[in-house]
Amino acid sequence: VSSRQYNTSDSLLKMIENDPIVSPYFRNPDKKMHIAMCFKIDHGSPCDGSPSSNAWLSLVDDFFYQAQNMTKNQTINLEFILDGSGAPTTSSGSCLSQRWRPWVSTFIPGDSTTAPIDNNSINGDDRFQVFNPSEIVGDPALYINMYAAEDYLKFALAKYPYLIWEP
Repeated sequence: VSSRQYNTSDSLLKMIENDPIVSPYFRNPDKKMHIAMCFKIDHGSPCDGSPSSNAWLSLVDDFFYQAQNMTKNQTINLEFILDGSGAPTTSSGSCLSQRWRPWVSTFIPGDSTTAPIDNNSINGDDRFQVFNPSEIVGDPALYINMYAAEDYLKFALAKYPYLIWEP
């Protein structure tokens, strides 16, 4: 059985900065690129205070600062979007509601009851800007139809596309 060696966050940043084929896509001043970072944590949650969650937060902090420096100090036209365990959801706890600003986050129905209608910066609802429903087996359009009936709430006016993921 073979396993695939995935890129590290450092190798991703180096590729964006230096790869002769990839880098020009991120340096176009007329077109902003977006990368949704679907973070994963193996045990517990990012905010549970355990040694593993603290180590995980430290790694993501390091990536955030490196990415921010790269986009500030170079002609990189790129925005990172929080997703997965890095999203400031109610299940991740309040420790992420203000962390890694100015990055916005995906919103998955059920993450927050107020985020689809509110952009309150105090509780972090302003971070949820990318509508990201899952495809429900048996009714793949369930969330799309549910939010369409409400004119997509705040996401109708967002500058970000909708994402759909499969369970």
